[in-house]
Amino acid sequence: MVNEEVKTSETTVTEQVDNGNRLPRTQEELDAIIQGRHNRDMKKFADYDELKAKASKYEKQEQAAMTESEKKDARIKELEGTNADLTNQLTDREAKVLRVQMLEAEGLPTSWATRVQGTTPEDIKADVAELKKLLGVKKAPVGGPAGPAENGTPPDMNALIRGTLGF
Repeated sequence: MVNEEVKTSETTVTEQVDNGNRLPRTQEELDAIIQGRHNRDMKKFADYDELKAKASKYEKQEQAAMTESEKKDARIKELEGTNADLTNQLTDREAKVLRVQMLEAEGLPTSWATRVQGTTPEDIKADVAELKKLLGVKKAPVGGPAGPAENGTPPDMNALIRGTLGF
C-alpha cells in the first residue's frame, strides 16, 4: 500500500491507496480510506452551492423578464393541468360508487368493487352480471324464510335450520 496525504481546508488526512484486493486490517486504515474517498467526492461538488445560487438568480431574472401575457399563459397551463387531474379523480370516484351500487343491487358483496372492471355504467353492469353468472349467486327474496311469520311471531330458528339441512 502507498500512503498519500490529502490536504483539505480543515485538516491533513493520510489516505492509503489500495494496490490490490487486500482488506484494511485496522479501523484506522478503513477510516482513512473512507475519508479519502469522501474528500475526493467533496472535491467533485465543491462548487455546488455557487451553481445553485446562479440557477436561482437566473430563474428570478427569467421570471422578471416574462411579460404579463406570458405569466397568464403559464398560469392557465398550470390550472388546466390541475383541472384535468381533478376531473380524472372525480371520474374514478364516480365509477367506484357505481360499482358498489351495482354490486349491492345484484346481492354481491360490496368488497368486490375493486374486482369489477369498467368505467361506464354499461361496462360495470355487464361485468357485475358476468361475475354473478360465474358465481351462480341468486338474490334472496325479501321476506323469505328468515322473515317474520304471518302471525307476527318470530320464526322458529330450529325449524328453519332443520328445513334447510333436510331433516
